[in-house]
Amino acid sequence: MRHSHRPYRLELFLRWCSAAYMRHFLAPAFASIGEGLQVTGPRNVHVRGDKIHLGRFVEIHTFPGLPARLATYIHPAAGEAAPLQGEIHIGDYALLMPDLTMIAAKKITVGANCMIASGCYISDADWHGLFDRITPPGASAAIRLGDNVWIGQGCKIGKGVEIGDNSVVGAGSVVTKSLPANVIAAGAPAKPIRDLPTRRRFRRRAELFAATDHHARQRWLLHEAHKHNGWLRWLRVCLWPTRRD
Repeated sequence: MRHSHRPYRLELFLRWCSAAYMRHFLAPAFASIGEGLQVTGPRNVHVRGDKIHLGRFVEIHTFPGLPARLATYIHPAAGEAAPLQGEIHIGDYALLMPDLTMIAAKKITVGANCMIASGCYISDADWHGLFDRITPPGASAAIRLGDNVWIGQGCKIGKGVEIGDNSVVGAGSVVTKSLPANVIAAGAPAKPIRDLPTRRRFRRRAELFAATDHHARQRWLLHEAHKHNGWLRWLRVCLWPTRRD
Protein backbone atom coordinates (compact mmCIF):
# COMPACT_ATOMS: atom_id res chain seq x y z
CA MET A 1 0.00 0.00 0.00
CA ARG A 2 1.13 3.54 -0.72
CA HIS A 3 -0.37 4.83 2.52
CA SER A 4 -1.35 3.52 5.93
CA HIS A 5 -5.14 3.28 6.13
CA ARG A 6 -5.34 2.05 9.71
CA PRO A 7 -7.69 4.00 11.98
CA TYR A 8 -5.97 5.77 14.86
CA ARG A 9 -7.40 3.51 17.56
CA LEU A 10 -6.39 0.40 15.62
CA GLU A 11 -2.86 1.76 15.27
CA LEU A 12 -2.73 2.36 19.04
CA PHE A 13 -3.98 -1.15 19.71
CA LEU A 14 -1.42 -2.75 17.40
CA ARG A 15 1.37 -0.76 19.01
CA TRP A 16 0.16 -1.87 22.42
CA CYS A 17 0.24 -5.49 21.23
CA SER A 18 3.76 -5.01 19.90
CA ALA A 19 4.91 -3.48 23.19
CA ALA A 20 3.29 -6.33 25.14
CA TYR A 21 5.04 -8.91 22.95
CA MET A 22 8.35 -7.10 23.49
CA ARG A 23 7.95 -7.06 27.27
CA HIS A 24 6.81 -10.70 27.49
CA PHE A 25 8.98 -12.46 24.92
CA LEU A 26 11.87 -10.23 23.82
CA ALA A 27 12.94 -8.41 26.98
CA PRO A 28 13.79 -11.60 28.94
CA ALA A 29 16.26 -12.59 26.19
CA PHE A 30 18.58 -9.70 27.16
CA ALA A 31 20.84 -9.67 30.20
CA SER A 32 19.78 -6.08 30.93
CA ILE A 33 17.68 -3.34 29.33
CA GLY A 34 17.61 0.37 30.11
CA GLU A 35 14.43 2.42 30.12
CA GLY A 36 12.77 3.62 26.94
CA LEU A 37 13.53 0.70 24.61
CA GLN A 38 11.69 1.06 21.28
CA VAL A 39 11.43 -1.84 18.84
CA THR A 40 9.71 -1.90 15.47
CA GLY A 41 8.74 -5.49 14.72
CA PRO A 42 9.92 -7.22 17.91
CA ARG A 43 9.14 -10.62 16.36
CA ASN A 44 11.97 -9.97 13.92
CA VAL A 45 14.62 -9.44 16.63
CA HIS A 46 16.61 -12.64 17.13
CA VAL A 47 18.65 -12.85 20.33
CA ARG A 48 20.94 -15.79 21.09
CA GLY A 49 23.34 -16.19 24.01
CA ASP A 50 24.00 -14.48 27.33
CA LYS A 51 25.55 -11.13 28.26
CA ILE A 52 23.72 -8.98 25.72
CA HIS A 53 23.04 -5.59 27.31
CA LEU A 54 21.01 -2.63 26.02
CA GLY A 55 21.34 0.91 27.37
CA ARG A 56 18.66 3.56 27.79
CA PHE A 57 16.40 4.64 24.93
CA VAL A 58 17.82 2.21 22.39
CA GLU A 59 15.86 1.95 19.12
CA ILE A 60 15.79 -1.26 17.06
CA HIS A 61 14.00 -1.27 13.71
CA THR A 62 13.20 -4.38 11.68
CA PHE A 63 10.99 -5.45 8.79
CA PRO A 64 9.72 -8.88 7.73
CA GLY A 65 12.66 -10.56 6.01
CA LEU A 66 15.07 -7.95 7.40
CA PRO A 67 15.59 -8.93 11.04
CA ALA A 68 18.11 -7.80 13.63
CA ARG A 69 20.36 -10.59 14.92
CA LEU A 70 22.33 -10.25 18.16
CA ALA A 71 24.30 -13.26 19.34
CA THR A 72 27.10 -14.18 21.73
CA TYR A 73 29.15 -17.35 21.60
CA ILE A 74 30.35 -19.48 24.49
CA HIS A 75 33.47 -21.57 23.93
CA PRO A 76 36.12 -23.46 25.92
CA ALA A 77 39.51 -21.83 26.36
CA ALA A 78 42.82 -23.52 27.05
CA GLY A 79 43.98 -22.98 30.61
CA GLU A 80 40.67 -21.51 31.75
CA ALA A 81 38.56 -23.12 34.47
CA ALA A 82 35.34 -22.02 32.81
CA PRO A 83 34.39 -21.50 29.16
CA LEU A 84 34.62 -17.99 27.74
CA GLN A 85 31.42 -16.10 27.00
CA GLY A 86 31.11 -13.36 24.40
CA GLU A 87 29.49 -10.05 25.34
CA ILE A 88 27.57 -7.30 23.53
CA HIS A 89 27.03 -3.89 25.11
CA ILE A 90 24.81 -1.37 23.27
CA GLY A 91 25.06 2.18 24.65
CA ASP A 92 22.36 4.73 25.45
CA TYR A 93 20.36 6.25 22.57
CA ALA A 94 21.82 3.85 19.99
CA LEU A 95 19.93 3.26 16.75
CA LEU A 96 20.01 -0.20 15.11
CA MET A 97 18.44 -0.52 11.67
CA PRO A 98 17.08 -3.61 9.82
CA ASP A 99 19.15 -6.57 8.61
CA LEU A 100 21.83 -6.10 11.27
CA THR A 101 24.01 -9.03 12.33
CA MET A 102 26.16 -8.61 15.44
CA ILE A 103 27.92 -11.66 16.89
CA ALA A 104 30.56 -11.70 19.62
CA ALA A 105 33.02 -14.36 20.75
CA LYS A 106 34.81 -11.84 22.98
CA LYS A 107 33.23 -8.40 23.29
CA ILE A 108 31.49 -5.84 21.09
CA THR A 109 30.88 -2.41 22.59
CA VAL A 110 28.69 0.18 20.85
CA GLY A 111 28.94 3.65 22.38
CA ALA A 112 26.18 6.10 23.21
CA ASN A 113 24.32 7.84 20.35
CA CYS A 114 25.68 5.45 17.72
CA MET A 115 23.74 4.87 14.50
CA ILE A 116 24.13 1.58 12.62
CA ALA A 117 22.41 1.53 9.24
CA SER A 118 20.73 -1.37 7.45
CA GLY A 119 22.57 -4.48 6.33
CA CYS A 120 25.64 -4.17 8.56
CA TYR A 121 27.68 -7.15 9.78
CA ILE A 122 29.79 -6.79 12.93
CA SER A 123 31.77 -9.77 14.20
CA ASP A 124 34.79 -9.99 16.51
CA ALA A 125 35.98 -13.43 15.32
CA ASP A 126 36.98 -15.31 12.18
CA TRP A 127 34.94 -18.37 13.31
CA HIS A 128 37.58 -20.81 12.05
CA GLY A 129 41.33 -20.87 11.56
CA LEU A 130 43.37 -20.95 8.39
CA PHE A 131 44.35 -24.58 9.03
CA ASP A 132 41.83 -25.70 11.67
CA ARG A 133 38.53 -25.06 9.93
CA ILE A 134 36.30 -27.06 12.24
CA THR A 135 36.96 -25.49 15.67
CA PRO A 136 35.26 -22.16 16.29
CA PRO A 137 35.68 -19.30 16.99
CA GLY A 138 39.17 -19.00 15.50
CA ALA A 139 41.09 -15.76 15.98
CA SER A 140 39.07 -13.14 17.87
CA ALA A 141 39.57 -9.64 19.28
CA ALA A 142 37.16 -7.17 20.84
CA ILE A 143 35.43 -4.46 18.81
CA ARG A 144 34.66 -1.00 20.15
CA LEU A 145 32.62 1.76 18.51
CA GLY A 146 33.05 5.11 20.26
CA ASP A 147 30.27 7.54 21.09
CA ASN A 148 28.23 9.11 18.28
CA VAL A 149 29.68 6.86 15.57
CA TRP A 150 27.68 6.49 12.35
CA ILE A 151 28.05 3.24 10.40
CA GLY A 152 26.68 3.44 6.85
CA GLN A 153 24.55 0.87 5.05
CA GLY A 154 26.04 -2.52 4.31
CA CYS A 155 29.30 -2.08 6.22
CA LYS A 156 31.39 -4.98 7.48
CA ILE A 157 33.40 -4.52 10.70
CA GLY A 158 35.97 -7.14 11.60
CA LYS A 159 37.75 -8.28 14.73
CA GLY A 160 39.93 -5.96 16.78
CA VAL A 161 38.55 -2.75 15.24
CA GLU A 162 38.14 0.43 17.27
CA ILE A 163 36.36 3.44 15.77
CA GLY A 164 36.83 6.79 17.50
CA ASP A 165 34.09 9.13 18.67
CA ASN A 166 31.95 10.94 16.06
CA SER A 167 33.49 9.16 13.08
CA VAL A 168 31.44 8.15 10.03
CA VAL A 169 31.98 5.00 7.96
CA GLY A 170 30.69 5.23 4.39
CA ALA A 171 28.17 2.76 2.99
CA GLY A 172 29.55 -0.58 1.84
CA SER A 173 32.90 -0.18 3.57
CA VAL A 174 34.92 -3.06 4.98
CA VAL A 175 36.63 -2.01 8.22
CA THR A 176 39.61 -4.21 9.04
CA LYS A 177 41.75 -1.70 10.97
CA SER A 178 40.98 0.86 13.66
CA LEU A 179 39.89 4.38 12.71
CA PRO A 180 40.57 7.57 14.68
CA ALA A 181 37.96 9.93 16.08
CA ASN A 182 36.33 12.69 14.02
CA VAL A 183 36.94 11.33 10.53
CA ILE A 184 34.92 10.15 7.54
CA ALA A 185 36.23 6.81 6.32
CA ALA A 186 35.29 4.66 3.34
CA GLY A 187 36.53 1.88 1.12
CA ALA A 188 37.57 -1.76 1.29
CA PRO A 189 39.60 -1.69 3.41
CA ALA A 190 38.22 1.49 4.95
CA LYS A 191 40.58 4.44 5.32
CA PRO A 192 40.07 8.03 6.53
CA ILE A 193 39.28 10.33 3.62
CA ARG A 194 38.30 13.52 5.44
CA ASP A 195 38.51 15.07 8.89
CA LEU A 196 35.44 16.35 10.69
CA PRO A 197 35.99 19.83 12.16
CA THR A 198 35.87 19.51 15.94
CA ARG A 199 34.95 23.19 16.36
CA ARG A 200 31.44 22.45 15.09
CA ARG A 201 28.88 21.16 17.57
CA PHE A 202 27.48 17.67 17.01
CA ARG A 203 23.76 17.18 17.54
CA ARG A 204 23.37 13.74 19.10
CA ARG A 205 20.40 11.40 19.31
CA ALA A 206 20.13 12.04 23.04
CA GLU A 207 18.67 15.45 22.20
CA LEU A 208 15.60 13.72 20.71
CA PHE A 209 14.69 12.49 24.17
CA ALA A 210 15.80 15.50 26.19
CA ALA A 211 12.62 17.50 25.54
CA THR A 212 9.93 16.78 28.11
CA ASP A 213 7.25 16.79 25.38
CA HIS A 214 8.99 14.24 23.12
CA HIS A 215 6.55 11.40 23.74
CA ALA A 216 3.55 13.74 23.60
CA ARG A 217 4.74 15.01 20.22
CA GLN A 218 5.20 11.46 18.93
CA ARG A 219 1.63 10.67 19.97
CA TRP A 220 0.37 13.85 18.26
CA LEU A 221 2.19 12.98 15.02
CA LEU A 222 0.68 9.50 15.08
CA HIS A 223 -2.77 10.99 15.58
CA GLU A 224 -2.31 13.45 12.72
CA ALA A 225 -1.19 10.67 10.36
CA HIS A 226 -4.21 8.44 11.11
CA LYS A 227 -7.02 10.70 12.26
CA HIS A 228 -8.82 10.74 8.89
CA ASN A 229 -8.73 6.96 8.44
CA GLY A 230 -12.14 5.36 8.98
CA TRP A 231 -12.97 1.77 9.80
CA LEU A 232 -15.05 1.15 6.66
CA ARG A 233 -12.36 2.55 4.37
CA TRP A 234 -9.69 0.45 6.10
CA LEU A 235 -11.82 -2.69 5.72
CA ARG A 236 -12.45 -1.92 2.05
CA VAL A 237 -8.72 -1.41 1.44
CA CYS A 238 -7.95 -4.74 3.14
CA LEU A 239 -10.42 -6.58 0.90
CA TRP A 240 -10.51 -4.56 -2.35
CA PRO A 241 -7.46 -2.30 -2.72
CA THR A 242 -7.24 0.04 -5.71
CA ARG A 243 -4.38 1.89 -7.41
CA ARG A 244 -5.20 4.99 -5.35
CA ASP A 245 -4.61 3.12 -2.08
